[in-house]
Amino acid sequence: MSTASPAPAASDARSEQRTVAELVSVALTGDEDDQNAWAAIEALQRRGDGPVFAAATKLLGSPSPKERSRGVDILGQLGTPNPPEALRTRCADSVLATLATEQSAPVLHSIGVALSHLKDPRAVAALLPLIGHDDAQVRLGVVHGLLTHTDPAAVEGLIRLSGDADEDVRNWATFGLGSMTGVDSPALRDALVHRLDDTNTETRGEALVGLAERKDERVLEPLRRALDGEEVGVLAVMAAQALGDPSLLPLLEQRRSSMAAEASYLRTVLDGAIDALKVRGETPDTRTLPGATPPRLA
Repeated sequence: MSTASPAPAASDARSEQRTVAELVSVALTGDEDDQNAWAAIEALQRRGDGPVFAAATKLLGSPSPKERSRGVDILGQLGTPNPPEALRTRCADSVLATLATEQSAPVLHSIGVALSHLKDPRAVAALLPLIGHDDAQVRLGVVHGLLTHTDPAAVEGLIRLSGDADEDVRNWATFGLGSMTGVDSPALRDALVHRLDDTNTETRGEALVGLAERKDERVLEPLRRALDGEEVGVLAVMAAQALGDPSLLPLLEQRRSSMAAEASYLRTVLDGAIDALKVRGETPDTRTLPGATPPRLA
């Protein structure tokens, strides 16, 4: 999965020479994907000092949704790459206070993404009421905000969002359930099973990986079909390796033999999966037997 924000812009040495006011001005230019704006935001975040915090919190009080959104963006990773806990808490205080009264969908999306970085436990209760928001971008922000939490309420929120009408929301929520948490439960597994027939290829792949990591027997046949399909994705191969069932080895080897000899990421992942399953086939099978309850299952 890609990150929630646009790809980070390359560090610009000139940004480090600019004043806070100059960087804020650049941050407010362009659209949401403007790389110059994001370079300015990143420069502000790296400073992590009092003047930047003051400038960002001032933006939160602006009548302009764009300015409020940029203020939230700055606070989300202020002090990167290693912000002190006290600074993260101050930033979360400000972002959560903004959330309490915010109505703009783009700002609410930014708040969810910012809270995903701040990892404040208060975010879960604050974001859950937005699960049913009419705007898909807001719900996507909620997904990001819940990804970094493992308490039952956050997991239940992701389960609900994994069945969302918007495919990006479903995709990210499924990724969160399958790969971003070690939590395991019957409800979580059932949610992943429901995504095995999703219309989005990547979402199906994320469900395969999540179930394979949990050694759920229901993944085996869907995984066979995915590996035997016309196009095999990296996630299906990763799932095969995670499941560790040597019976999948012929399908993986057949796929590799049909590929071009040139190196590629998919071929590298295939090679790793094949090697792992060959080793697995030579050792006693100590996996959970079908129908048995794995140690992590709640």
